[in-house]
Amino acid sequence: IVQPKADPWCCLHFTKYIDFSNIKYISIDEHKKLCERCYPKKGDILLSKVGTTGIPVIIDTEREFSIFVSVALLKFSSSIDAKYLLFLLESPLVQEQCRTHTRGVGNKNWVLMDIANTIVPLPPLAEQHRIVAKIEELQPDIDAYEKAQTELTAIEQRFPGAMKKSLLQYAIEGKLVPQRQEEGTAKELLAKIRAEKARLIKEKKIKKSKPLPEITDAEKPFDIPESWEWVRLTDLCANIVDCPHSTPKYFTSNTGYYAIDTNVIDSSGKLTGWRYVNQQSYLQRITRLTPKHGDVVLTREGSIGRAAILPSNKKICLGQRVMLLRPSAYVDAKFIKTILMAPSTLIRLTIRQKGLGAKHINVSDVCNLVLPLPPLAEQHRMVARLEELLPLCDALAAQL
Repeated sequence: IVQPKADPWCCLHFTKYIDFSNIKYISIDEHKKLCERCYPKKGDILLSKVGTTGIPVIIDTEREFSIFVSVALLKFSSSIDAKYLLFLLESPLVQEQCRTHTRGVGNKNWVLMDIANTIVPLPPLAEQHRIVAKIEELQPDIDAYEKAQTELTAIEQRFPGAMKKSLLQYAIEGKLVPQRQEEGTAKELLAKIRAEKARLIKEKKIKKSKPLPEITDAEKPFDIPESWEWVRLTDLCANIVDCPHSTPKYFTSNTGYYAIDTNVIDSSGKLTGWRYVNQQSYLQRITRLTPKHGDVVLTREGSIGRAAILPSNKKICLGQRVMLLRPSAYVDAKFIKTILMAPSTLIRLTIRQKGLGAKHINVSDVCNLVLPLPPLAEQHRMVARLEELLPLCDALAAQL
């Protein structure tokens, strides 16, 4: 029976402390009836016995309230120090007995009989006082240690992911592997890439693209080695195409034709599964460019910036929310994937997101993305080094 909030009798909302901020009120008659069985007073201890069991608290208020079956009321003689009993109930000795004897699957219950039969050590009262005094003396150090341990655990949990990001960023800044003079320069490599593009255009294998604007200093997010060059992503690719702007009909079983979308690529750039389409859908979705082994697929909507390299021996089409990049013959596809998934690149892609519902990035923004280019041999060494180090981060994450 809910009474006006001015009514002083209530059902206690019990957490690790007594909290009257979120309670339900009952009638005075109901309160009196409950108090005939157990009447909580200041100095008593309440112990949670249903749901989250084993949490004790000393009643530190004169305010009248009622308790229900989810809470046990502990009254004790003057030969027991209340704070000693509180610390005892929080100790591993009692908490282990609580875990052992808590019953049930859903709404678990530490029944009163088992609470009453809990085994505890009882020193003389004077020693109880000394134990309490010592714990209270050490409590600030204990709290500081607990806080430090919590922070350390959080750091440990974040470390593998943070290390992966750092490795990718170090790689694209030229800090992961040393530069070698005998490997040439990115300027020389860029000349080969442009010559290859000119040949493909002349052979009508690709279309001539519009001239790109000069890269300004403001577009360069960090310093790179002298042997490297700043380029736009479209400079590194023979072709970049968007997926068809329609939703294919997917099948649950393998029909022989694979489709790739954002659900297929995980946050590490691994292919975690496939969508399937029939032959008709497959043929309709490869008219712009037929995906092949070594192409890079980039997610452009939802979880943007995830990149994966297509495997061999599969007939693949683009599903939804992805775009296809075909690297130049003079650029390592794994290097393309690396620079696309590096933290600084993901940040620049994220700030280009558009839309109100499902955020997306335009193909033109991706094509004009400014990226660093090392010599080809250095690309290979960088990728090889990452393939050694990144699995160690994954292994460490699995152990935490």
